[in-house]
Amino acid sequence: FTKMLGLTRKRQGKLSLTKKAIDRLTMQSTGDFFREVFLAYTKEFNWAYSDGYPESWIIQAGFGFSIFLVQKYGDQSRSVDFYSEKYLQAFPAGLTDFLDTAYSTKEGLFKGAYGLRVFKRFLKRFGFVEISGDAIGGKDFTVKKTPVIDQIAKWNIR
Repeated sequence: FTKMLGLTRKRQGKLSLTKKAIDRLTMQSTGDFFREVFLAYTKEFNWAYSDGYPESWIIQAGFGFSIFLVQKYGDQSRSVDFYSEKYLQAFPAGLTDFLDTAYSTKEGLFKGAYGLRVFKRFLKRFGFVEISGDAIGGKDFTVKKTPVIDQIAKWNIR
């Protein structure tokens, strides 16, 4: 991801920061840098890359709704299934990219992909949630919001 943004490069097996990254890290306004990284991660980077679940644009496209759900319900620790079900209530078309298999239902596959992509790879990486429970490869974990999410995301809903 950082290579895609032009922030790092690999030479002779070593990862280093580019001039662009150093400039961004020494800028007066780190908010602009955060915004650049956040927008690239949510709009350009493919969250489905290499996780084994089917491609599903609706999971990534609805990142804002996922943030909204965590802000609304995240004061107490809740299961990832709780959020998956809320998401599917709002976007039932999310199941269209998934098919029942011998190992799982399409709902189960959606919940697995949603939990991995949204909570482990997005919200946790940006410091928006804390994950508890079976966070190593499993699907049975709970999430709770951190103060960061409310500082970053503001909604003007009337």
